[in-house]
Amino acid sequence: GKIQGREQEWNISMDEMLELVELGVLTQQDIDEAVTTEFPGCRSGFKNKEVTPTTGSYFENGIGYETETADVLNLGVAPAVLIENVKQR
Repeated sequence: GKIQGREQEWNISMDEMLELVELGVLTQQDIDEAVTTEFPGCRSGFKNKEVTPTTGSYFENGIGYETETADVLNLGVAPAVLIENVKQR
């Protein structure tokens, strides 16, 4: 069948993208063309019990914890662009 990417962005880290460059799958130009969103990281929350509704953080409410995940899944890339570039080789 036809190989194509989704319209929705994929989330990935720059380290993971650069591994694909090292393997020869992508080039730096592919990355530059495909990255549509970049942010420093995100806040991840993990509940250890279900309590709703809540206000404030999980930690403040004693129902879990939150952490900042710097440079993890912090790039949004256009999969259609990546796949099209790789198909051209």
